[in-house]
Amino acid sequence: MSISCAETVTPITPPIGALSFPTEVLQDPMTQDVWVLSSAFDSAYDGGTLTRLPLDSLRQGVLLDDFDTSSSLAEPFAEVVWIPQFATNLSFSDDGEALFLSTREEDNRFYKILLDENRLPDCPQAEGLIDCREAMHVKLPGNDLSAYFELPTPGEFMMTFASFSEIVMVEESASGALSVSSQVPLPIELINIQKMKVAKNNHDEVYYIGFGQIGFREDYTATGIAGVLISQTAIDRGLDTSDIQVFPLTDDTLSRSVTDFQYDGQYISLLARNTDALMQIPFDIEQPQSSWRIGRRAFVCEDAERLLSYDDTNTQAFITVCGDSATLGFYDSTTWASIGISHRVDLYPIGVRQIAVDAQQNLLLVPFFNGDSIGLYEVNDYVLKPKARFGDRRPLIEDRE
Repeated sequence: MSISCAETVTPITPPIGALSFPTEVLQDPMTQDVWVLSSAFDSAYDGGTLTRLPLDSLRQGVLLDDFDTSSSLAEPFAEVVWIPQFATNLSFSDDGEALFLSTREEDNRFYKILLDENRLPDCPQAEGLIDCREAMHVKLPGNDLSAYFELPTPGEFMMTFASFSEIVMVEESASGALSVSSQVPLPIELINIQKMKVAKNNHDEVYYIGFGQIGFREDYTATGIAGVLISQTAIDRGLDTSDIQVFPLTDDTLSRSVTDFQYDGQYISLLARNTDALMQIPFDIEQPQSSWRIGRRAFVCEDAERLLSYDDTNTQAFITVCGDSATLGFYDSTTWASIGISHRVDLYPIGVRQIAVDAQQNLLLVPFFNGDSIGLYEVNDYVLKPKARFGDRRPLIEDRE
């Protein structure tokens, strides 16, 4: 006789009435709605969710505490989308007709979720949810997908990874199936990469600028940081490793600490964790130098994680998101002076991947990973004021000395 010790565990369907470790918020480019990605990081539920919220109601200061089904606001976000666990990298397609996301569950996958005429995912219903767990997707060879880009040729994508030294090309067939078409070795392990349009000879040239780790030791730690430059022209003709330009940084104190950057066509602004600083590099794409030298720098805050642009009608500014000290800080991108009071907010480093910025309306939408909620903040003279929240816990905020 044999005895089995295994227990049958019934998966728990994600609830309609809660967020679970939200990591990203994304504003719909065609409506006044916001999508919130819940990662279900603790595996309490059988998958994560995408939740649609009415931004207009949040702007009016309406508190959406707990999905009260008797509320007149319940209907706009009653449709919750069931997605795989550990999802991240949420974005809209260039034409706004699809949602993209990736996942680290079991293996890396990239999903394309088509939207219907109501701006809802075109997936079947299951247990009261829109079930997109088996939406169109492709398994990827790399680990930790960090960025993906739609290429000019319809149905083609370029993907980069935080822990995989290759660029992966993905293509979509006429039937909608996704598959890996090619892989290009990288001379660098990318941390971050961004798509940039640069005016050149009366038209826009597209480049991909990034930063990564170089010179690995036997213990797999990097000896330095380098920039990388890839042109769309090189991709169009069939990207090869020789087309990838690499520029070592001359400041060896950076090690592997660059976490984010912005490029305005003249200067690259780097955010570095180990120096708690914002740094600037002059850079001309048409005449790139063989190495990049740090120009000026300014202290921001501890454990700097994200760098965002915030350009209102008066000032061009950066927002720095810093984890350990749980702060948001504003810095004038021209003078690099702090132009706002940093505030303590209920942030968690893993949860600050994507803050929705509406500079014209002076609003920020921030996900609170460890608070199962998102917060809407009004920005007055670069001072944050909590306006509304959605989820289990009210975001904490207090002025810091």
